[in-house]
Order: sequence, then C-alpha cells, then structure tokens
Amino acid sequence: TTTTASNDVNLLTAYLLYSLFGVFGIHHAYLHRPTQGLAWYASGGLFGWGLLRDLFRIPDYVSLARDGGTGRSEDDANNVTARIRDATVRARNGIPKMSLARIVLMGAFGTYFGFIASCLVYLPVESSSGSSSSSNGALLLYGTLRAVGAAAGIWLVGNM
Repeated sequence: TTTTASNDVNLLTAYLLYSLFGVFGIHHAYLHRPTQGLAWYASGGLFGWGLLRDLFRIPDYVSLARDGGTGRSEDDANNVTARIRDATVRARNGIPKMSLARIVLMGAFGTYFGFIASCLVYLPVESSSGSSSSSNGALLLYGTLRAVGAAAGIWLVGNM
C-alpha cells in the first residue's frame, strides 16, 4: 500500500511539537487544524488553558488526521483539512456546541483581538482647546478597528 502525505501523521511527532512549540500552535498546523493553530498562535495556547486541554486531546486529533475518509472520492480522502472540518460538523450536527466555556472564550477572544486591533491607532492627547477633526477621525478608526477585531475573535472561536 502507498502512504499519502495526508495520512502521514505521527502521535510522537505531534507530542514533540506540542512540548516544544505548543504555545504557538505548531502541533495544530501539523495535525491539519489551521483555525485552532491560528487561535493558539494569537493567544499563546488559549491563554495557557488550551495547552492543558491539548495534552489529553492530541491522540484524538491524530486519529482524526489519520482517518482514511471512507466513502469519499480520492480527492476528498487526500484533503485532510476538509475531512477534519467535515468530521467536526458531523459531530456537532452542523451546529457548533454552545457551552459556557465557548461563550467565555468568545468574550475573551473578542476583547483580546479588539484590543490588539485598536492598538494600531494612535489617539492624540486631547488639548484644552477642545477636540479637532483629526482626533475625531482617530476615534472613529479606533472604534472601527476595535469592533472588527472583536468580531474576528468571536468568529474564530465560534468556528472551531
């Protein structure tokens, strides 16, 4: 039999990447989980809590990445990321599980991403003469970036 690159996932390698670069989400990239990898990279392993969770979840992630995708065409079977996404949707009956942890993470990521995005704008110190149109524009940009960053953080957690 031939081994495709999509099934070439090793538990030992996943744990090695987890132990060395887990806070950056490299193990999720190796396991074909790009959304979780991005969340880990952006938040330092879900602020540390995700690292503890992954210690026990990596064997499940490896078996999902190794799954042959029976009943699908060869192109679908070789696209590991699509298979993982399909399995996740099937496990949730098409709807992401809503839980207190997910809601808290959505709030935390929304706040965090909003803060990071809003740091891209310099807000001038208000002078005693009042606000100028340039400071109003900066405030508008600040608020817009904060809202877009918050929405991105909520979307990221909502689609994991």
